[in-house]
Amino acid sequence: MKNVKLNLKKAAKAGFSLVEMLVVIAIIGIIAAIAIPNIGSINQAATDAAVDRNAQNAASIWNAAVAAGYAPTATTEQGALDAIELGVTGTGPFAANTFTTGDIEDASEAAIVAKLTLNGDTLSYSK
Repeated sequence: MKNVKLNLKKAAKAGFSLVEMLVVIAIIGIIAAIAIPNIGSINQAATDAAVDRNAQNAASIWNAAVAAGYAPTATTEQGALDAIELGVTGTGPFAANTFTTGDIEDASEAAIVAKLTLNGDTLSYSK
């Protein structure tokens, strides 16, 4: 036990100084300031992509239902979207099939309708 010595010089040098910690915090702040505005644009791009995908799916489902014998009564794009949101059925061998998009959020419905064009019985999607 007599050979035990405390080395206080090494203990004082362990760890980070206040200046080093402030530099690290400043770097993290700069990175956050750059990244945060980009996150907002990423969210908007994801929302726009979802609207495009939903409009394209709606047009595909509508046209598949018409090809399966569904006799559309809708005269507007909103009416067509409402019909396939609830579900439509074909005729003949497709009478047991329901063509539907399922429930679409009301917040994105107007943006989806803006990308659709109803021409006769054909519903088309345009980007």
